[in-house]
Amino acid sequence: MATALPVTIQDGVTSMNAASVKDNFDYLQGKWPLEMEVCFFIPGALSVATEHVKNYIFGRKIELVSVYAQVVTPSTGADIIIELNRDTTALATTVTIPAGSRSVQQSFAAETNRAFTAAQYLRVDINQVGSAYSEGENLSLVVRFKVHGANDV
Repeated sequence: MATALPVTIQDGVTSMNAASVKDNFDYLQGKWPLEMEVCFFIPGALSVATEHVKNYIFGRKIELVSVYAQVVTPSTGADIIIELNRDTTALATTVTIPAGSRSVQQSFAAETNRAFTAAQYLRVDINQVGSAYSEGENLSLVVRFKVHGANDV
């Protein structure tokens, strides 16, 4: 059963008062490991470049579980290849959306470098796109990760 918590939205920023945060953590006690998601959107025609997502810090120790990648307009002529990096080091697992396809789900189960410390950051590069005028457009990434405990910082 989900628990509703009081949330304030002001100027597009979502916040919770201290009592709500404490209630939330009290509710989560004993529910670790906790899987969470973070979403990224790269608008427009895709291009080969580093740092499409730059320096996203999780703020606690985490372990990547999977990534779901989807484009509104698929590429033609070549696959879209997305590289996830821990700091500046590429993970061994790349995410490939085949040419003509709109989405893919990629697990990090076999990835030996999927753990991040609280100070390490995620960077997303695009290493390959489709042919000219068919590169692929409007990429959404949903990164699922696991937090092992409330004190994992």
